Amino acid sequence: YSGQPIIESMLVLPIAHGGLSSMIADGKRAITVRVNEVIAVAGFVLPGSYVDVLVNIKNANGSTFSKTVLSKVKILAVAQETEANPKKPKIVNAVTLELTPKETELLDVARSSGNLSLSLRNEFDQSSDVSSGTNFNELLIIGKHQNSEKENFSIPNANKIEIYKGNLKSEY
Repeated sequence: YSGQPIIESMLVLPIAHGGLSSMIADGKRAITVRVNEVIAVAGFVLPGSYVDVLVNIKNANGSTFSKTVLSKVKILAVAQETEANPKKPKIVNAVTLELTPKETELLDVARSSGNLSLSLRNEFDQSSDVSSGTNFNELLIIGKHQNSEKENFSIPNANKIEIYKGNLKSEY
């Protein structure tokens, strides 16, 4: 940016080819994942942002399960852009993440096993709080582990399924 001081971490070695590969930290790898405007937090994921990566899969019982698989992951590039323009969110179809080799393998298994989502983090947030995952049954028991005000929450028609085909309604 205009007027921004140049610091050593912005420079590459004279023998480096530059480009994205020179931006990857030692011991890290870059891997790109396909996203859409929802997965990429409506275009607010920018190069330099930090995200948590979640996977939504079916467990052995066939129940839907969501789990944070990677925490505080740096975004290296959005589409083919490596510089952020925070004034102009951009809808993209791919983001490139900076990961350790093991995290890269974990992400590769996660993306081939289910649907990925990105959760945008505050860049200064150092917490590593990650839940053990959430399944569909926990979603239906909203408030079980929340405060007493939410403990009395009930889901209306929890045992009823309504199916609409055109203007016809069926209940089960």
